[in-house]
Amino acid sequence: MTMLGQVKVWRGGEHRFALPIGPLRALEKARDAGPHWIMSRLISGQWLVDDIYETIRLALIGGGMDEKQARQLADENVGYQRYYEHVPLATEILKDALMGEADDPVGELEPGGEEATSRSPEAKPDGQTSTHGPE
Repeated sequence: MTMLGQVKVWRGGEHRFALPIGPLRALEKARDAGPHWIMSRLISGQWLVDDIYETIRLALIGGGMDEKQARQLADENVGYQRYYEHVPLATEILKDALMGEADDPVGELEPGGEEATSRSPEAKPDGQTSTHGPE
């Protein structure tokens, strides 16, 4: 089984953060807002404290931590009052969930380490598509 998310270092230490579909839906419900809306608030500086707190708490759970430990860690670190310090982490967590992780390569690697690419049967080697029949 592949571990979801990335390990990130923050005030609370080094932990894995991820927002797969279950925790992402829990975030939507807890904040009564979609993830992109929450991320927009974080980026624009119009965030609410629980936008930060719930994103981090639920991403800890999504990364594999049990709920009680995630709440305790979030309480001790995000609830400690320097909320602005956690905005970049919460934003990065949401960006990873919505757009994919930065170091997650597109496509799969072939056994020799080559990246697999898919091309339609009509595509030419230079990447252009033929509108004519077979040449």
